[in-house]
Amino acid sequence: MRELIEYMFGKKVNADYILKIMELLSPNNIGEFSADTKIAYDYWQEMNETGKNLVKKYGKGAGKDIDNYYHPLLQCQLAKIDSMSQQNGILLGYMKEVWDYINKTKQGYKQKDIIADSRKDLKNNKYGSTLGEIGLGLSCMELLNDRRTDNMRKENIR
Repeated sequence: MRELIEYMFGKKVNADYILKIMELLSPNNIGEFSADTKIAYDYWQEMNETGKNLVKKYGKGAGKDIDNYYHPLLQCQLAKIDSMSQQNGILLGYMKEVWDYINKTKQGYKQKDIIADSRKDLKNNKYGSTLGEIGLGLSCMELLNDRRTDNMRKENIR
């Protein structure tokens, strides 16, 4: 395949780059990306619902910091599936932060606050992904138990 790419586009083109793109766009990988996106969406919905329920029961601010649990939990779960899902999880995390940046900017949030939150979220994503890759023979919920807020513990939310 490399020879065909170089024949068609010349030696100046980065054949490795084109081959990697072709690999990522294969039907199998697109299917896996779609499945991982659905998993991520479900976690996002669960996090939002948990936050609403905690605020309803404990008041304003009670849903704060739950993303310190849900971000790494999602990434850990995806990393445990396989390396492609792990890569997809990190990519989806970056895409979510871009989406957050656009929406929060429109809502008038300060840029420094948006960036600080994104850095925190991306750090949590990397942490969870690494935990999932290492595994330690424990479930992601067990590995991240220390990330649950006090209110999450009171409500036995995992």
